[in-house]
Parts: sequence; structure tokens; C-alpha cells
Amino acid sequence: MVFNNDVVKEKLRSLGKTQEDLARDMGVGVGTVNRWLNKKHVPLKVYIRLLTEVLDEYETRKAHT
Repeated sequence: MVFNNDVVKEKLRSLGKTQEDLARDMGVGVGTVNRWLNKKHVPLKVYIRLLTEVLDEYETRKAHT
């Protein structure tokens, strides 16, 4: 499983979501998400899976609005 911070940043932008939204919905700190998106740390696989699930949920919600 590969993490691409630029793809995540773009998805958040296109969905109108913030790092704070993502952190809250993943149950992690904003600083953690910030470090992932600014290439200071790479998330563990379990968090990559969770991040993917949360982004998919955002896309599903947006498609139904």
C-alpha cells in the first residue's frame, strides 16, 4: 500500500475538506495529519487504509448531495 500525500491533498481540496476534518474523522491529531501531508512522516498501513476509507466516505457523501 502506497501513500501519496499530493493525491490526498488534492482529494481534500476537491471535496472541500480540511486537515482538521480528516483528523477528526480518523481519530488522530491534526498534527499527525499535517506531518503526513507535509512529508515529515509516512502513516502506518493501518492508517493508510483508514484514510482511504474516510476519503471514500467523503466522496460517497458528496455524490449524494
